[in-house]
Amino acid sequence: MKALGLEATMPSFLDDRRQFSAEEANESRCITKIRWVVEAANRRLKQFKYFANTIQNSSLVYSESDMSIACALTNHYQPPMARSKLEDEEIGVQIIQYANKKIKFNS
Repeated sequence: MKALGLEATMPSFLDDRRQFSAEEANESRCITKIRWVVEAANRRLKQFKYFANTIQNSSLVYSESDMSIACALTNHYQPPMARSKLEDEEIGVQIIQYANKKIKFNS
């Protein structure tokens, strides 16, 4: 994924704490916004019985072509999950700014 310029990340865990720090909460919200789209696409693919079940190791050689066929069928016969809007880029920039923003507390 790094070769494609992508960064794989997971939200933080609370462990034994009661709540996240402000920075961790903002980062978790950002990850969740992005992850929702990935999970929605996965849900569409799992509508195919083949992908809804465990795939045997002997079938893994065909998984890339099977996935390509399933994606092509999904793209052709189902409506887009969402259409791009003019404000999408602005919202993305705001999410990144909020995630990188340092919170100052008055003492």
